[in-house]
Amino acid sequence: MSKKKNFPTLKQAETIQEDIDQAREKKYKMLAIFTDGMPYHKDRYIREARKALEQHFFSAIEAGKRLIVLKEMCQQGEFVSALEQIGIPRTTAWRYMSITQRFCGLDSNLTEELGVTKLYGLLKAPEEEIQKLQDEGTFLDMDKEKLKVISTRELEERIKEHTTKLRDDIQEKDTRLKILYEDNRQQQKEIKRLKDDVIKASLQERPPEPIPEWWTRFTEICATFDDMIRLLAENPPDALGEDKERCRYVKARIDRQFFRAKQYLSGMPIDATEYLDKRDEKLAELERKGTFDFSKILNENGEYVEFEEDEN
Repeated sequence: MSKKKNFPTLKQAETIQEDIDQAREKKYKMLAIFTDGMPYHKDRYIREARKALEQHFFSAIEAGKRLIVLKEMCQQGEFVSALEQIGIPRTTAWRYMSITQRFCGLDSNLTEELGVTKLYGLLKAPEEEIQKLQDEGTFLDMDKEKLKVISTRELEERIKEHTTKLRDDIQEKDTRLKILYEDNRQQQKEIKRLKDDVIKASLQERPPEPIPEWWTRFTEICATFDDMIRLLAENPPDALGEDKERCRYVKARIDRQFFRAKQYLSGMPIDATEYLDKRDEKLAELERKGTFDFSKILNENGEYVEFEEDEN
């Protein structure tokens, strides 16, 4: 069983028609530059378009205005029928509408004198030249009078030459921009390579500097010290018996000497000359006595203090 179709009520149909009318009125207002200022009526616009085509003054711009309004306001399929009533082919109608959209801002006397054929040829001209014609009255270095008398063929040739020159200029600029872009890309690439080289060079091991004398002495002392440690390991001293004082003396001397060296290696230099002189005097005195009296010893500042044996 087929479903029953729901048709709108009379009130709904009236509401729909009101919405359509309002939309058409709004659309008509948007075409204000092409309308005659009166409410839209299709038959009137058809008559005016036909009349405009019959009059030389209205031959292009005014006819195009009527055609644009008809095209926008007609429902689907109505515009072709309107063109048939006017008696104008579609191609001609499109030509007039294009001319109107492009040149409706020009002086009406100028468009009348130029004629449809010349105006149609001007459609191929760059927009900046049309703007100059409207604002300054010149076109491709020609004034209005020259533009009126020049032949359509010569006008089209000038437009073609101008557009070709513009296209060539644009292509030349594009080529230059591409070259500049490539040059810039290569420069950026070279800059990156140089930066990488600098970073690599900074990370590489620096060339060895001249070996200072103290470093040479240090390696010699270490070798001698290694020999001493080897001898101590082979023949350990009696640290708690007869070699006790001698061991204490050697330990104290090693501790103090290494302390002074670490001061310098840590960047905290002290007056070593005075310290060494006092140390040599003290050691010489102890050696002359033949005993190793450690009741007093030099501290890190070269001063005599009570000696306290390291627990280690």
